[in-house]
Amino acid sequence: MEIKLDVMSTPYTIDTYSTFDSDSFEEQEIEYYNETNKTDYNYDDFDWTYNHKGLVQHLADSLLEQMRENIIDDVILKIEADGEAWSPREYNFATDNASFIYTVNPEALEAYIADNAEAYETDKKKSYDGFWWRGDEDATRLAFYLEHKSVKDYTTEDNFYDQWDDLQGNGIWSEFIDYELIKK
Repeated sequence: MEIKLDVMSTPYTIDTYSTFDSDSFEEQEIEYYNETNKTDYNYDDFDWTYNHKGLVQHLADSLLEQMRENIIDDVILKIEADGEAWSPREYNFATDNASFIYTVNPEALEAYIADNAEAYETDKKKSYDGFWWRGDEDATRLAFYLEHKSVKDYTTEDNFYDQWDDLQGNGIWSEFIDYELIKK
């Protein structure tokens, strides 16, 4: 069975707005430039160019790979991207997002739900004042499984540090942020 879920319906994130802040990269680049050129420039002395769409897509691709490596089990058999990642027009009520299609063993998922029926009834995603859950019963069951089982195997903290290490350790920021000195 295939179930489509947005990243926002999982315990994981590709939230560039509040999580993956580029400030440290920019500060490092300014410091490096100043040390190399014996100058004392600051952020405003440079013209910065950001490929936000590319960064969001990279984070979605990276998350997909990390989820494949860490949460594939007897319930979740396969995970694929469903289109391109996207960002909201404004970050007031949403964040950077992507859709994934999970190939799920329905019998194993049903067995997990049955074994955790009380927690499922109290903790499953549902609509309430200020939140509208649009998932069907299959999406609700999978979201519960991700929140209660998968997140124990691959924590949100592990996910954050894997994403952060990818951006910082692998120098990915430089692929999405460029700068040029503004002539004074």
